[in-house]
Amino acid sequence: MNELKAVAAAHGAIRVMGATVSVGARSGVVVESFRFGCQVLSDEEPLTRGMALEIQTPAPDLLCCGCGAKVADAATGGGCPLCGSSEVWPTGGDGIDLIRVELEIPDKNTVSGG
Repeated sequence: MNELKAVAAAHGAIRVMGATVSVGARSGVVVESFRFGCQVLSDEEPLTRGMALEIQTPAPDLLCCGCGAKVADAATGGGCPLCGSSEVWPTGGDGIDLIRVELEIPDKNTVSGG
């Protein structure tokens, strides 16, 4: 939530409408628990209350020990599609990253007050 607040403050936003977060498949994070925690925390803050949360869980890339290629996990079928080596190791996919934030920013031409 601190990162969302910082992004909102940097842009002069009055509300965070939504956020997209990438939770790596190897991060050790239980996605539904993460979603629940974000919902509880966001509902406590007027700035983030009711925001939409999209969570992406991309598969890690694989690094081939045979040829050194970095390939998408889904493309391998259990081995390197380039050299055929079965010695592939997951790389990445262990982080949590804020991908996108949708903000409500007041119209600078609008005058408020009495």
